[in-house]
Amino acid sequence: LAKDSLHAGAHHALGLLNYRVQKLSFIERFVARTFLGAGVMNLTTWEDAERYLKRAVELRPDYILFHLDLGSMYLNRKRMEEARVQFERALELPLFEPPDTRFQETAEIRLAETFN
Repeated sequence: LAKDSLHAGAHHALGLLNYRVQKLSFIERFVARTFLGAGVMNLTTWEDAERYLKRAVELRPDYILFHLDLGSMYLNRKRMEEARVQFERALELPLFEPPDTRFQETAEIRLAETFN
């Protein structure tokens, strides 16, 4: 981001890193700290996960994966309406990349499992 603060993929990667570290269980965190050290573990926050994932969506609102991951983070945080909005948006977008079909299927499953 130091070279290109508008790189949506970089924001997404940092958001995903924060999200995935934050959602680790206590045991997973213990193992990770034991083998990897506490550096990265202590630098991640839910706030950063949201900030980076939202920024990725702002920069590339047409990118299905970014909506899916932001929605998943909201779902994990029990922010249901915000999750629903992101999953529905992922379904509305046209297919652009080869894996977009799978991403839309995942959004559809998350909507069905959570809201039906």
